[in-house]
Amino acid sequence: MNYMTKEQINKRLKEHYDTLKGKEVFAIFLQGSQNYIDDKFLPESDLDSKAVVFPAKKDLYLGNIDQSKERVLENDEHLNELDVRNFLKTLKKPGVNNYESLFTEYVIVNPKYEKFYKDLVSIRENIVRMDEKKFLLSLMGMSFGELKLLEKSNGSQSHDVDKYGYSRKRLVNVLRYNALAKAYLENKDFSSCLKALNQNDVYNIRTKQVYTLDEARKLAHSADKETTELAKNFKGVTNNAKETNEKLEKVFVDMIEESLR
Repeated sequence: MNYMTKEQINKRLKEHYDTLKGKEVFAIFLQGSQNYIDDKFLPESDLDSKAVVFPAKKDLYLGNIDQSKERVLENDEHLNELDVRNFLKTLKKPGVNNYESLFTEYVIVNPKYEKFYKDLVSIRENIVRMDEKKFLLSLMGMSFGELKLLEKSNGSQSHDVDKYGYSRKRLVNVLRYNALAKAYLENKDFSSCLKALNQNDVYNIRTKQVYTLDEARKLAHSADKETTELAKNFKGVTNNAKETNEKLEKVFVDMIEESLR
């Protein structure tokens, strides 16, 4: 299915939410590329989501935590179902994919837990700064991973690699991680960091042959090298990590208590 407007994205996210009937849901968040652009969505983009759910009382008291469950919907879109306790763990682990849920504009919150969502939003800029060094190193790792696959013909990128010699999507990802790292080091708000790579550049690279294989290869290697150097040379600092962690944990404790009432 194609998504060209924010309204269509929100409509489809609601359809994802509606498949969770019978579960105690905290919220459902959009995952993926739509979070990194303003409104220039790719015609072929599907919608993937992350739903955070509460465990049954028995599982909570016995400490049983299910692993994340990825459901493939009828139209091949993916819904990742996550125990609220695992959601807390992901927010404590530095990584752009872990943080994006707190910054996406595409979210549906169970009204019962609206207060707790607002509490999380109020400290989200502190959360993403708890361990800046680890965050930058995670970007470095993700960038290198995309670089290694730049010219590999596999999965959904086979068509691009066969036609152009490289994956336009993976090139964009390498460039995006680089732009994100630089914006992060400039202490920009994290929403701006997520969209640091101009959406017009993203759209053009993804939909046209802006670069030859040789140009794409050089550009990707250069961006990845810079991201690596930025991460390795960064001197870690402490940004009220203990205080932020305590606030974060309190939100989840209060929220889980509310789910049991």
